[in-house]
Amino acid sequence: MKTCTLPGLVIFLFIICSWTGYIFPQDNQTGSLRGTITAADTKAALPYASVLIVGTNNGTAADIDGNFIIRNVVAGNRQIKVSYIGYETKTIDVVIKPDKSTKINVALEESSIQGNEVISTTQRMGQMEAINE
Repeated sequence: MKTCTLPGLVIFLFIICSWTGYIFPQDNQTGSLRGTITAADTKAALPYASVLIVGTNNGTAADIDGNFIIRNVVAGNRQIKVSYIGYETKTIDVVIKPDKSTKINVALEESSIQGNEVISTTQRMGQMEAINE
């Protein structure tokens, strides 16, 4: 007599998969990162500056007062990249502690981009004659 073991196997695998969190606990303790982004020279807030945890998709933009908060950051040593148009991008090493809020204040230095010379020429007279014909 044949017995169908497929339903029993499915139930067994389901039980094993649901218990793996207890058998192999994950060490995903998290903390949060908060701070303020300002200009180094004027100490003025840099609204909407970009703050990103390097190597992840976790990041945010500062509010209008230059303040930001990133929640659920995996605990440990992290690199934070802060950027704002017209200012040098800065990368900072930060230690995130489990169940704690780490605070940083970042001052960005101004930068400038030197462009190449742009030459603009026109052919108004030639185009006008072509249009009139």
